[in-house]
Amino acid sequence: MTLKCNEIKAKLLIMLLLAVPAFAQDIRPSAYIGQAGKITVRSSKVLAGIGGVVTIPQTDITPALGSVTYIYLDLTASPVIATNNTSFPASSYFPICIVTTNISGVITAFTDSRPDAFLAGAGGGGGGGGTWGGILGTLSDQSDIQTALNQKADDGSVVHDTGDETILGNKAFGGATSLLDTAIDGQLTTDGSLDFLSTWPSSACTASSTSTTRLCIDTDGSIKQSINGAAPSAIGGTTTTWPAGTTAAPGWPAINHPELGLTVVPSATTFSVTNVSRASNVAVVTIDTTPFTGSGHLLNWPTNATFKLSGIPPPYDSFNGDFTATAVGTNTVTFAQTAANVSSTPTTGNAQIYSLIVTGYEVGMTRFVSTSTNAAHWGSIRLGKTDGITRAGDADPVNTTHVLLQGESGSERALVGDSSGLSIPGPIKSTEQAAPAAQANAADYNLFVDSTSHKLTCKLGSGATDCMPAQTGGSALLNKQINTGAVTGTGAAANLVSFVVPGGTMTVGGCLRTTIIFQHTTGSASVAYSMAFGGSSTGTISSALSGSQGRIELLLCNGVTVSSQQYVFSPLIIGTTVISGPRGGFSINTANDQTLAFQFNVAATDAVTGYIFTIELLK
Repeated sequence: MTLKCNEIKAKLLIMLLLAVPAFAQDIRPSAYIGQAGKITVRSSKVLAGIGGVVTIPQTDITPALGSVTYIYLDLTASPVIATNNTSFPASSYFPICIVTTNISGVITAFTDSRPDAFLAGAGGGGGGGGTWGGILGTLSDQSDIQTALNQKADDGSVVHDTGDETILGNKAFGGATSLLDTAIDGQLTTDGSLDFLSTWPSSACTASSTSTTRLCIDTDGSIKQSINGAAPSAIGGTTTTWPAGTTAAPGWPAINHPELGLTVVPSATTFSVTNVSRASNVAVVTIDTTPFTGSGHLLNWPTNATFKLSGIPPPYDSFNGDFTATAVGTNTVTFAQTAANVSSTPTTGNAQIYSLIVTGYEVGMTRFVSTSTNAAHWGSIRLGKTDGITRAGDADPVNTTHVLLQGESGSERALVGDSSGLSIPGPIKSTEQAAPAAQANAADYNLFVDSTSHKLTCKLGSGATDCMPAQTGGSALLNKQINTGAVTGTGAAANLVSFVVPGGTMTVGGCLRTTIIFQHTTGSASVAYSMAFGGSSTGTISSALSGSQGRIELLLCNGVTVSSQQYVFSPLIIGTTVISGPRGGFSINTANDQTLAFQFNVAATDAVTGYIFTIELLK
C-alpha cells in the first residue's frame, strides 16, 4: 500500500516551534490599555510546511479605530503576521491576540489568544498549508504504524455507543451481560440464569404491536406476555401437553393459558375439611364427600391436580394454600408440604379442586366423556338462549345441520328436534300439569297430561280446541270418588259430591255419563235429588225411602256445538223401587271448565251418604 503525503501531513507536518518550551514566549503581543497606540508582536522563528524555518520579525500593528482587530499568523503560505476586523480565519492560522479600540483609537480591551501548544493540520485552525501528495513512501515500511492499523476494525463492522444498529450472527457474551431495550429477531439461548433487571420497573407492561409477541417484566416482578397486540397477561409453567385416550387421565397442574383462552378457577363445589396431618413434609387432608358422593365417599380428584385449601383455622392454618395432589384416596388427598410435623387432628376448613374454564374461543372436540368412575361433582352445559346442540346431516354432513336441542325464540320452552322429526325409542315420562296457556299460532298445539283429568290432552291454537284423535266406542274414566261420607241436609240444594270437568273435554257430539250410588242414612223425610252442571240444575226426583242404597245415572251430551246439551236424569232405583227421572237441555259452554255436582235437598234432620261417584267420557 503506497503512503500518500496528505495522510502523513495530517499527522506530522506543520509543527510550530511554539510547542517547544524554548520558544514559549515567541510571537508575544504587547499593548497599553487606555492609551492610543499600537500592538507590538515580538519576533520568532517558525518551522513551516513551506520554506522550512522562517524568521518572523518584530512587528508593530496599529489597530483600526472603533473596532475589534484579530491578529494572527497566516499559515496559508510562508508564515506572516496578518490582521482581520471580522474574526480569525476558518483554517491555516495561528491566533495571537484580539484588540478592541474606541473611536479615538484608545485600546479598551486586549486578549492574548496564543495556545500553550499547537499542532497545525490541513483542516484545523492554524494548519500549515501543505500540498497533498508531496511526500512519497510505502506504509508497510512503517512497521509500528502498520501493526497498529491492522488491529483496527472497519467502521461499519463495529457497534457504536449511540444509534440503532443490527447485530447479525450468533454472539456469545461472557460474564454479566445487560440488554437494554434490545430487539432480538431470533432465538436467545442461555446456559445459566437469565435475570431481568436489578429492580422491577415502575411502569406496567404494555401491549405488543400486531404480529409480535412481547415478554416483559411487570411492576410486581412477574413475567407477562402480549401476543398480537393483546393486553399483557401472566404466564408460567411448562408447555401444555394434552393426554390422549378416552379413559380417566391424570390431572395437570392448574396453569392459566390466556393465549389459548384457558383459565383455572376454584371449583364451585366446596368440600369440608375434617382432619389434617403432616409427617416428613408429606401432608394428608381428610375431606367429607358425603353430601356430594353419598356413602361411597369417592373424592374422584385426579393425581397431579391443583387444589385449594382455605379457612383452616389456627394453629393449623399453615395447611391453607394451593397444592398439587400426589395421591388421592376415597376421601383423602396427599401432597408435599415442607413444614413441621402435625399429628392427625380434627379441624374444619374448605377444599376445592381447580376447574378449567374455556373463554373467548370456539372449542372443537372428537369426544366429550364423563364416566361413572371419574364423574364430575358439578357443572352443566349452558348455552345462549337460542344456541343449539346440533348434529351433521346424513345425506350432506358438511352443509346440513339438524337441531337436537335448542331454546325456542320468544318463549321459555326448549325446542327438541327440528322439522326433520324426532324419534324416541323408549317410553316417555311426563309430569301432570294444569293446562298451559293457549298457543298463539293456529297451527301449534300443546300436548300434556292434565293434572285434573289425568289424561293425555291436546289443545290446538289460540282457542285451545281439543285435538286428541277421535275414538269410537268405549269410554274413558274422568273421575272416581269413593265414600264421600254423610252430609246433613240444609233445607236447600246441597252438593253431596262434585267434579270440575276440564274445558274442551266434551267436544261436539261428546257425552258424559255420571253414576252415583248413595243412601238416605239418617231420618225419614222426603229427599229431592238432582244434578247441576255449570250452575244449571236438572229436574228433581223425590223419595222418602231410607235404609236402602240408591243408584241413579245422568247422561249428558253436546249437540252440534259445544254450548248446547241434552240430558236424561233417570231412573232412580232405591231397593226394589224404580222412579223415572226428568230429561231436558242446557246451554253451557263446555269449552270452559264446568262443575258437575250431585245434589240433594232435605231438612237438617236428615243426612245422605255417598258411596261411589264416577264420571265417564263416552267415545
